[in-house]
Amino acid sequence: MINWLFLIEPISLSPMEVCSADEALYYQVPMVVVPMADDRPAVGARIAELGLGTVLDRKAIDGTSLRQTASDVLGDQSIATNVKQFGEDMRNSGGNRRVMEDLNNLLRDKRKHAR
Repeated sequence: MINWLFLIEPISLSPMEVCSADEALYYQVPMVVVPMADDRPAVGARIAELGLGTVLDRKAIDGTSLRQTASDVLGDQSIATNVKQFGEDMRNSGGNRRVMEDLNNLLRDKRKHAR
């Protein structure tokens, strides 16, 4: 399986697993997704649905389509706005520390109710 990620400022070209999408969003980078396998088509579809980037069919990709798609994504003001807002929301959410606190609270509450 080909696994590649290019960060060409300021765009992410990737098969787009969830971690790659999270990182691109955290740093407010618009995405061009080329799904390769597993859950990536669903991740790509969600990215496109939320207006955070676009998806290319890996069987139909060539240098011209890639260049044009990257140019389109970089020039799309609504994608830029959506990515910026999403990244700000991620940064303001509390990060990993908040996730751990929430998980610990959830587990503590479950233990209380189990007794």
